[in-house]
Amino acid sequence: MATVSISNQGFINQLATEYNALSPIKKSFFPPSLKLFIEQHPFAELTQANQIDITQLLIFFQLLRSNYYIGHTFGSLRRFYNTPLFQSLSLLRKAGFLNGTYAEIVTASNFPLVLATSLVQLRTEVLLTEEEHITLARALINAVYPDKIVSILILLRQQGLLQLQRAINVTACNDLDNLLAILDIMMETNLLLGEHAESNLDRVLNYHYLNGLGPTIALLKQHNMLAGEWAQDNFEKALYTSASGANFDHPPASRFELVEMVRIISGLTSTLTILEHCGLFNDDQRQNNFDLVTAVSDPAQCARVIQFLSTESLITDGNRQAIFEAVLAHQNHQKLHHALTILRRLGFLNQDNLFWALSVGVQKILFHDDIVTIWDRIPPHRLTPERFAQIQEYCERFKQDPLEGRRQITGFINREILQLGHQTALDLNTKQSTHTESIHISTSETARTLMRLYGSQAGNLASIFGEIHDWLDQQPDTSAPYSPLKSARICFNNLRKPLYAFTDPLSGVSIQQLLALIWVAIQDDSKRLSSLPDARQQFLNALYECQRGYNISKAGVDRGGPDKPICLSGSFNKHVEKLKGVHADANIIFITPKTASNKFQVVVREEALGYLREQMNTLSPDTFSSLLQSVIKDGVNLIWEQIRQPVTDRILEEFGPSLYPEGSQSSAFKSLLSTAQYAAITPSRLKAKEKELTESPACHTSPLHFFDAQAAETDASEQEKIQVEAPCGSVDW
Repeated sequence: MATVSISNQGFINQLATEYNALSPIKKSFFPPSLKLFIEQHPFAELTQANQIDITQLLIFFQLLRSNYYIGHTFGSLRRFYNTPLFQSLSLLRKAGFLNGTYAEIVTASNFPLVLATSLVQLRTEVLLTEEEHITLARALINAVYPDKIVSILILLRQQGLLQLQRAINVTACNDLDNLLAILDIMMETNLLLGEHAESNLDRVLNYHYLNGLGPTIALLKQHNMLAGEWAQDNFEKALYTSASGANFDHPPASRFELVEMVRIISGLTSTLTILEHCGLFNDDQRQNNFDLVTAVSDPAQCARVIQFLSTESLITDGNRQAIFEAVLAHQNHQKLHHALTILRRLGFLNQDNLFWALSVGVQKILFHDDIVTIWDRIPPHRLTPERFAQIQEYCERFKQDPLEGRRQITGFINREILQLGHQTALDLNTKQSTHTESIHISTSETARTLMRLYGSQAGNLASIFGEIHDWLDQQPDTSAPYSPLKSARICFNNLRKPLYAFTDPLSGVSIQQLLALIWVAIQDDSKRLSSLPDARQQFLNALYECQRGYNISKAGVDRGGPDKPICLSGSFNKHVEKLKGVHADANIIFITPKTASNKFQVVVREEALGYLREQMNTLSPDTFSSLLQSVIKDGVNLIWEQIRQPVTDRILEEFGPSLYPEGSQSSAFKSLLSTAQYAAITPSRLKAKEKELTESPACHTSPLHFFDAQAAETDASEQEKIQVEAPCGSVDW
């Protein structure tokens, strides 16, 4: 019994149906043995199991060829002689090698006529033994394009490289077009001649991603890099096994290995294309740059960095080769690309500091694994040129000690840029000393309440974070360019790290504790005001808005671009904000432009007094007295340029995401800055202090405590008083 392919089974079933429709008289004219076979074993029944007696099939084939029977008696069956199956049998008969074995082979093929044509061509042109021919024919049964396979085998025979195992490897190839194109190029460039011919051929036949190799080989041929003394070396580099450590001479063992294989091989092709586009594949540097890029572990990531710099218009005729070599010096180009995108987001990727940014030493300090996430915490407006210059100075000072450099820079960023050391005042009006607005006060109260209610249940952070992580992983993602779920996962994974430590100074609750407390709180059926799925969705929304706070417009539309997270204190507030309406004990006071305006006056006053305090420490008493007189006369305008930046930083830090999402370029923010001249620094108090300074000898000799005041707030109806402890005693001003 022989296997019958699906397509041939259909023909045979139709043939049986036609036979069964014949009259008994016509059936009596059939050869007795065939008639008995058909009636006792109908084709339709036999082929249901995909099997048929090949001998009986050949008998029927001979019957169909007989004009005596078919032409005169059974004309309705004659059309089956023109089906692919019987045409293939006829072709084999004419070629002189129709027998049970070959009939069985074409019967098992879904493309019997194409296979039969290929077998005839193979037998005629390719020098194989009969046994080898049958083995190869069986290997061709499932081939979709046996004619292309035969063309390749003829090519190999012409080169004197045809062997049975190689022929079988060709039949197993799933990319015949690229294989044929590669072999044509190898013939043209003499890579199938000489001592390396067989090894070159075998490596290509055993390659498992010819779709990636083909374009690379074609590109090298186009640039005449497969000719001359470097031809063999370049060909082997194109195969790309040595530099990456990858081995493509065996099938991938897993899906991951397959994906990695495709990425690496395709990456080499795209790499050469990018180098060509960026002018790094020109005649004078082509061979050198090809050698350099194939020596790195992942040329695709290397090319990605080059393409990024080219897109940013940082590659010029004068620096392209130097940039290329600077990029190649890095071990991990994926991390380098991430570092450069951070600098671009912060506005410090330019021609002036490009090679500084590309230096390996800087990367080890600024973008090492244990510090790189800190950059996501910095709102762009807070990293001023002066502060960035200070970071550059740290890099230079500690280039021989990257670990200490990272420690120093982390401290500088936390202290000077993120200002995590600021204390928080207790209320908000034009008289208070504030670094947080009223929203902080209400969130702190909510945090204390949550700690009182759920502190004992939220003590095991690892366990609760595991629950949150599992829940986020189980949520269905969307295909949106800026997926809230993806951003939420990034934010959660960041906030749970020690590097993102932040403790609300009023409540004493850390942001990690707050996440755990809120997660426990929304499970509390007795106090939850919404459904549990809605509560959890609000938790996810909080994480998303923390991660992309500065990307979201006032209308709530994500404007795209790299993540621009809000600060840690803002993240603390955001989670409590989203809890309002979900939990009965969540309370929050929302900020308004009026709130920002009131606070702005306070911040201007604080920064002005802080500036005067610094000047008192450096100026002579007479010069300082003169400065005080000028401020009394002209107001804040006189020193506005000196305090403008810290005022801007503090206001945007606290109100930016909510009121000024466009940062310092916001028209509303510019309008707010124009009111600085109205900041209330009471002239009478400055005059009193000036008089004390000029009349008290003690104050001349020890002015350092002049502004070391602690605010003592009274009822709103009373006049504000600040007690100043100075060598000359306590005075009101």
